Amino acid sequence: MTKGVLVSRSSLGGFRAFPGQVAVTRFAHDYCDDYSAGEWIAAMIPRHALPALGVTPAIRAPSLLSGAKAGLFADYLLSLVQRLHDADPSELPAIAEMTRVMIVACLTGDASVTQMPAERSIVMRERVDRLIRDNLGSARLNPERICALAGISRSSLYRMFEDRGGVAAHVQALRLKRAYAELSNPHSAFETIANLAAGHGLHNTTAFNRAFRRHFGCTPGEVRGAALRADPVPPERACSPPQSFADLLR
Repeated sequence: MTKGVLVSRSSLGGFRAFPGQVAVTRFAHDYCDDYSAGEWIAAMIPRHALPALGVTPAIRAPSLLSGAKAGLFADYLLSLVQRLHDADPSELPAIAEMTRVMIVACLTGDASVTQMPAERSIVMRERVDRLIRDNLGSARLNPERICALAGISRSSLYRMFEDRGGVAAHVQALRLKRAYAELSNPHSAFETIANLAAGHGLHNTTAFNRAFRRHFGCTPGEVRGAALRADPVPPERACSPPQSFADLLR
């Protein structure tokens, strides 16, 4: 909390938080919160991001953290919000890793759990995924370039994307999904299909059309035409849409 008072109640327990205090809770149970002119900083952590926290007593029930560790973590969160405005995008992966270490050290008392091999792999994969998404429009985005940006070896990169059919297939799929989403938007009709594809790193028009049809089952022109008519493609020619809202954001 940075301002006001927070009262949280659930079947597992409750707490009253004041400015400067750190509260921990989960979304896996029902709860009711009451705020009094409250302002707060929230860090929402997916379970897969820090699996070591799943057995941490501090998060089994809603609670307030106490002691010097909690105070230092509160100070870090306040500073983090202020400093992020000035952070260079290249610094964000390191800042995210620092935040993970702070969270685990505060909740478990043992920062070494952040060095678990499985968890390091998750962190690295997320970092590489972010680098790929941020550079999809670059014609230079090949395995060598990704390795250079991420600071990893080619063998590590290939292992990382084995379950996605390989890194090249993953990059191609992301590019095609972005192109599909833009072709489905009538407001993008002023852009030629070739220029639109090139903007997503697909510079060979013939190869793009072939890959698009193979991936979605219809042509880019059919997708654009359906969007302009506000008429979906017939079921027998239906294109596979992006898998989720998160995919559209990538």
